[in-house]
Amino acid sequence: MRARRNEEFVERALDEFGGQVYRLALGQTRSDADAQDVVQDAFIALLGCPKRFRDREHLRAWLLRVALNRCRELARSAWRRCVQTVGDPCLLDAASAGFRNEDPLEGLAGNPVWEALGRLPEKLRAAAQLHYVEGLSCKEVADALGVPATTVRTRLYRARAALRAELAGEADAGASGRPGDVRAAGAEDVERRGATHET
Repeated sequence: MRARRNEEFVERALDEFGGQVYRLALGQTRSDADAQDVVQDAFIALLGCPKRFRDREHLRAWLLRVALNRCRELARSAWRRCVQTVGDPCLLDAASAGFRNEDPLEGLAGNPVWEALGRLPEKLRAAAQLHYVEGLSCKEVADALGVPATTVRTRLYRARAALRAELAGEADAGASGRPGDVRAAGAEDVERRGATHET
């Protein structure tokens, strides 16, 4: 049996991937308290995990998959319904201060694309967030989700279509002028990034 990993290894992993794990958990749970719990659980699991990782990408995929599984467990918990979801950008900024790498929420709070992501079905939301927000390739997303790359491409296509429709609908429903233009620009950005990232 392999020895348990030391705390220094986990600290380095937290420095490198903590922000990504937190953003993914926040995007799935929409709750800062739950997201913090998911991060803690994922890295505690890493401390006791005997798995041998091929490289940093393999480690990242493992952490993201553990985080997603924990998010699903929380969603099934009865007490989850009582948790107040995050809606205050100031709270989001404060919650991310504990991470020592880059601000995990920089540019996300209040962003119309980020808000629209939160309204997607769970499977589409996870694939879209990992690909468009975290910048993972289709293969890396597939490794993190434990599904074939073709499934990831299908989910990204459906997520992009749903995001584009929702953002365009918000622009039509809103007042004419700058707010609508920003949302429309967000929809165009999702489509443009989808065309470049999936090749």
